[in-house]
Amino acid sequence: MAQANTEERAGYFGRESRTLNASAIYPREIIQSAVKHNAAALIFVHNHPAGNPQPSDNDKQITQDLVFAGNIMQIKVLDHIIIGENRYFSFADAGLIDVYNSLCLSLKEVKRLKQSEIEFIT
Repeated sequence: MAQANTEERAGYFGRESRTLNASAIYPREIIQSAVKHNAAALIFVHNHPAGNPQPSDNDKQITQDLVFAGNIMQIKVLDHIIIGENRYFSFADAGLIDVYNSLCLSLKEVKRLKQSEIEFIT
């Protein structure tokens, strides 16, 4: 994962647990590390050793979770790039980072509306 802090520096730190055919990524650990390093934004990069860079359902879910967690902690997720055999897939280029940000904002709006209803009732 690459990160940029508020002083426009970039850094790198890796975080994963591998099994035979998968890597375990824990959004809370990634966000915790990003906060510790004063990151303002994150770019995630990983490879698919089989060569096909198309995101799996798990890649999509983890990316959505990271975007949501980043929104909560005010750390922007700029992209998640998957590298394959002489090809890559960019969640930002595909518009998925924007979709996930929109979903997060929609959830925040629903929460605000529900809070308004509660205040109105009481």
